[in-house]
Amino acid sequence: MQKWPDRLQVNSEFGGNFPKLLTDEMRIWASYPFLGEKEGAAVYGDKGQIVIGNRPWKALDAGGQVLGDFSGNNDEAAHVQKFIDCIKSRNRPNTDLETVGHSSSLLCHMGNVASRIGRKLQFDPGNETFVDDADMRTG
Repeated sequence: MQKWPDRLQVNSEFGGNFPKLLTDEMRIWASYPFLGEKEGAAVYGDKGQIVIGNRPWKALDAGGQVLGDFSGNNDEAAHVQKFIDCIKSRNRPNTDLETVGHSSSLLCHMGNVASRIGRKLQFDPGNETFVDDADMRTG
């Protein structure tokens, strides 16, 4: 049984001196491509955007002019070799799970939790707990 919606949009607000908004949209069973990609990610900035698919990517300026693109294959051999080299050397890979994977997965999980309970949540990244929320306390 599926435990998340087929489509979900989550807004994560980051405070501080320079507040930011990150919007994540999950479209599992969408039958139409988004920005030309069946699967991938789009990152928007104030001066342009980048669209990343399984193989290709393209960067566009604010007016939609393509600044650069790539359409290579999805050969995983180089990634597998880098992983093996890091195991042997004990060096950290370029995009390791601790610094990249955990934080990006955490945002997805928090969005799913907020969707399931039907309300906004506040999260403390320092101790990785929900702030002042009796429903989210464990133990």
